[in-house]
Amino acid sequence: MDCGHGICEICICIFGEPINGKEYCFGYQRCVLCETKVCFQARLLPPTCGVRFLSIDGGGSRAVVLIKYIDALQEALDLPYLV
Repeated sequence: MDCGHGICEICICIFGEPINGKEYCFGYQRCVLCETKVCFQARLLPPTCGVRFLSIDGGGSRAVVLIKYIDALQEALDLPYLV
């Protein structure tokens, strides 16, 4: 925050005021620790957001079909992936 204090995700949810129209966004008018007037907005990641992995086991001709499917999916969603 402007006053130099930090705040954890749990305290953001407890002490912050939810911002209308923005999910997982919380606003602060005063610092929770020192009561200094601040203008602070915190944005949290949704609990369903995180790293996801896709692991494919196998080989041969079936692997070629899966690789082509993943290529088409990656292009359609415009998301990078690692091989």
